[in-house]
Amino acid sequence: MRTHIIRWIATLLMMFQTVPAFAEESTPTIPIHPKTADELMDEECRAELKIPEGRIWQPYLLSKYRACLNQKRQDVKAKKDAAILLQKSTASAEQAKPRLERIRRGSRRMLRNQSIYRQSLQRNQNLKAGKKTFLRFRRRQILQPAAGSGS
Repeated sequence: MRTHIIRWIATLLMMFQTVPAFAEESTPTIPIHPKTADELMDEECRAELKIPEGRIWQPYLLSKYRACLNQKRQDVKAKKDAAILLQKSTASAEQAKPRLERIRRGSRRMLRNQSIYRQSLQRNQNLKAGKKTFLRFRRRQILQPAAGSGS
């Protein structure tokens, strides 16, 4: 008997919502799921073509509706592809920076080595040329004795 009275008082309190705790607990919360991309596209196409909710019976409207949906899907795909390309291009640019720097450094090193190589070649050629001229000069001295050192 006591439980019946307690339940009856609790229901009266809930009806009048005198206790806020009861009022908050009694209201059921319905989870609102976000609409999927397909549902959003469906709503947009129906709004564009002014088609009411439900099944589309007219073939003409159905073909228009399908064309609209396909266009929306292509637009979404194009946006995704563009975002992916942009992401890839920025990532590859970030990755290419050190590579470009390495190439630049390597080319600098290569140029420096080439210039050192050229200088050494030039030096060797100069030395050879100098040696030849020296030998030529020496040969002349041997063949033609000095003019002043004679009798």
